[in-house]
Amino acid sequence: MQEKLKQALSGPVEALLDGANSDTWSSIRNLLKRETLSAVSGFSAALVGFDMDEETRQKMLKSLEDYARGLVEGKAREEVGRVLIRMKDRYESSAISKLTFTLSFELYFEAFTLTFENRFTMLFSHDSDSMPRVWTGKEDIRAITKTARSAVRHDYEYYFLNYFVWLFV
Repeated sequence: MQEKLKQALSGPVEALLDGANSDTWSSIRNLLKRETLSAVSGFSAALVGFDMDEETRQKMLKSLEDYARGLVEGKAREEVGRVLIRMKDRYESSAISKLTFTLSFELYFEAFTLTFENRFTMLFSHDSDSMPRVWTGKEDIRAITKTARSAVRHDYEYYFLNYFVWLFV
């Protein structure tokens, strides 16, 4: 089952990362959901004939989902490695440009990280109308955190991808 999942995800994910655009991450998420659902439902149907408790069955299905997610994350890491190699090659011509590139790259990502930390803090501490949140103790902190993280993750993916596209266009 893992081999089928690997075949279904590896090539398409690599192709999506090679032709990166603003829809790349949502396309990868949709592909991951679709192929994982297909694999999990097929594996679940195959497990019906075996005598096993529900907890073991769920662990096996969760393991398959984790495998798929790990596969996609691995492909993304490979692509980042390739991008960094291209960036290094591109700016390796002189010591001054190397130093300038390294400093600008580090400063950019430091500013990038601070921007998204500030964005999370703002989303977490303000309600949906951008009013400062009044904490009464009855709030669902887990849901508020999840919403803020999700919004920041979406922004982060968009800006990170656009930064790398900008570097190589």
